[in-house]
Amino acid sequence: MDKDLDALEAALGRFMKAMWRPKSWEAVQQIAKTNIDRPGASLLMTLSDSNADCRLHELAIKMGVEAPSVTRTVQRLEQDGLIARAVDPNDRRATRIVPTRRGLAMTRSLRQAKR
Repeated sequence: MDKDLDALEAALGRFMKAMWRPKSWEAVQQIAKTNIDRPGASLLMTLSDSNADCRLHELAIKMGVEAPSVTRTVQRLEQDGLIARAVDPNDRRATRIVPTRRGLAMTRSLRQAKR
């Protein structure tokens, strides 16, 4: 059983590395008819996978990256209309990040293209 899980983990690791290679990403972008960069796509997919809005630091933890990287990517995606900020009802000083309809549509297109 452990051997099978190890083999599966190794195969998934190779697959993920291949998917994030520049040539592979260019093909995904072309099929999805978008020019979103990989960090933006990763953030958008992570946000859509969570089925809920997130604060910036929560999103950074889910993605396993530093908060400043998330902040810059969120700003770009917000300018592109793919995500929006909403006031946190529990803490009016904080904002939550939510995907827009356009962002969710792009997520679906990217997933189809990757398949």
